[in-house]
Amino acid sequence: MYYIGNITGDIYIRMLNHLGKSCDSFHLVEPIGDSSEFPSDLPPVKQKLNEYLCEKRRVTSWAGTKIKVREEKRKAIEHIYRCCKSSVDKLLAYDSFFDIENQIDIAFLKENQCVIFTISHERIVMIEESFWGDFLIILTKPKILR
Repeated sequence: MYYIGNITGDIYIRMLNHLGKSCDSFHLVEPIGDSSEFPSDLPPVKQKLNEYLCEKRRVTSWAGTKIKVREEKRKAIEHIYRCCKSSVDKLLAYDSFFDIENQIDIAFLKENQCVIFTISHERIVMIEESFWGDFLIILTKPKILR
């Protein structure tokens, strides 16, 4: 995996479009669930993803993170969604992966292989180089004006 900085604007949109065409699922993980600050119910904007929800489960590890907990209600809540153009379009309402919600991690998977994940509290985005290839280089290359 390879670290990249925060992705915003047009590059974020193009990345999401690419992920929507290429991936099978995406996972949203709420590290702390069932508290007044982090309820197990998703906020209204993520409720729009309900029709794409495949599974919801309690976890102690997910892409890039492992936590130690002893109580079931202290485990993180992972929501697994079917990835397609219309589900990914719901994420276009945000400006970056870190704007989806405070302290929520996201990962996209293709054939059960993670191709991108975030660690939101550290503002880290990690990508699988073999999946992205030259995609990011092309997107971030400065445009030459003639």
